[in-house]
Amino acid sequence: MGSLDASIGGMLQLLSRKRKYNYLQIGVSSRCTHSCAMCPRTVFRDQWTSSDMTLETYERIAENFSNVSNVYLSGWGEPLLNPHFPEMVRLAKEAGCTTGFTTNGARLDDETIGLLIDDRVDLVSLSLAGATASTHDSRRTGSKLNELTGKLARLNRMKKRSRSEKPGVLLLYMMFKDNLGELSEAVRLAEKLGADGIVATNLDYVGNTVMDELRAFSCGEAPGSPINEINEAEVLAERL
Repeated sequence: MGSLDASIGGMLQLLSRKRKYNYLQIGVSSRCTHSCAMCPRTVFRDQWTSSDMTLETYERIAENFSNVSNVYLSGWGEPLLNPHFPEMVRLAKEAGCTTGFTTNGARLDDETIGLLIDDRVDLVSLSLAGATASTHDSRRTGSKLNELTGKLARLNRMKKRSRSEKPGVLLLYMMFKDNLGELSEAVRLAEKLGADGIVATNLDYVGNTVMDELRAFSCGEAPGSPINEINEAEVLAERL
């Protein structure tokens, strides 16, 4: 299992060949099925425009893929909602790029998982906000931890049946003041589910005072207790 200090870019870089630009992130949809408390889509819902990138626009960007090693298809939205997502992946793969994306997991049905395996997507990152259902579900409104873990288990079964190592799977654990105590348990959960690694992230886009109060770390000196909990989780991750 990968350590806590792994990164999405680092995972992809291990799989890719060197080109002029290492990493290109493309937000292919600003729509989402969930209303996570910390997401700009939720905070600015009255001003938010929900839409998908057109295939024509994406194709214009893809003209430059020969200069890029890694293409990551995610922004402030759920990329699997874009109806052109499979074709977008194929265009990146045909250009010799490694590919990955972050998802809330809602669209990970058997058909979609099959496409991800067939198209050799390199990395799928699943968003997590707690190691217990009560914590995760309260932060990611619309997401159910039990459903998310069930879909990850299904993904791994289908990979095994297809004898495929791809896509690799990361859990992205968003740290808050009130869920740091579950970080070590999240590491154990990642191991149990067969994830390739877990990345613990701080809330770095703060749209209001509520979000500022939620995040684990603000500007200034970090308090001792959260640092200790992160260190303990990292030691556990290295051991598993």
